[in-house]
Amino acid sequence: MRRIAEHIARTTTNGGEFLQALNPEALGFSDILKPDDPPSDASMVNVEKWKYEYRNWNDRTNRRQEASRAAFAIVLGQCSEAVRSKMKTYQEWMTIESSIDVIGLA
Repeated sequence: MRRIAEHIARTTTNGGEFLQALNPEALGFSDILKPDDPPSDASMVNVEKWKYEYRNWNDRTNRRQEASRAAFAIVLGQCSEAVRSKMKTYQEWMTIESSIDVIGLA
C-alpha cells in the first residue's frame, strides 16, 4: 500500500496527501474544515477574509476529489480480476464504487 501511495504522490496532480491517507496504520484523510459563515454584522474585512477561506476550502476539496478519482483508478488497476470479482461480492462494493472511495478499497 505504501508503494501505491508513493506512486500516486509522484504521478497524480495534488496526490501528495495520499502518502499519509493510505498509511496502513491510520487509513484516512485529515478533514478539510469548511469555514463558518460570517455573522450578519461582519465588517467588510471579515467578509473578505471569509471569502478567501471559503475559496481555499473549495479549492482544496476539489483538488482532493480529483486526486481521489485518479488514485481510485490506480489502486483498482493494481487488482487482479479475481480480486475485483471478490470485491464485487461485498455488500459495501456498490457504495465504494459509486462514491469512488479510494480508502474503502484499502
